[in-house]
Amino acid sequence: MALENCSRCGKLFHRISKPLCPDCLVEAEKLAEKVVEYLRRHSGATLTEIADATGVDEAFVLDLLRDGRIEMASDVRPVLFCRACGASIESGVYCAKCLDKFGKAFSGRGCPGGQTGLGRGDDGEKSRYKRAQLGERASGARMSVPERRRKGRE
Repeated sequence: MALENCSRCGKLFHRISKPLCPDCLVEAEKLAEKVVEYLRRHSGATLTEIADATGVDEAFVLDLLRDGRIEMASDVRPVLFCRACGASIESGVYCAKCLDKFGKAFSGRGCPGGQTGLGRGDDGEKSRYKRAQLGERASGARMSVPERRRKGRE
């Protein structure tokens, strides 16, 4: 846990997930509930109508939409854009194409060199690094000189 200043009030706190202190997080949850309740009663409301009726900032409502916590009717939904490529999206932060690309990059399938997954080479064998993590002896690995000396004394 890192110490950070709250992005809303500036108070110092231990950050767990969001950049809000516990007090502001409770307040943000109350505002989110207010927006959700308003949308239950007025399902076709626009972004401006929601902000005016609930007293919540439009940016906060957009954050709820991006997080997938609320959905708006398709005819009044504000236009959101993918943060990576700029394509139009309905909710979230990234479009499906970018999410697929990022997933391949994180799994190693989309990396240069043709790796087939983390810790595997082109032929599918475990790498030395992966064998070392699993406790297997890597071929060609040597212990450092002090380790060999200690091992011989035992």
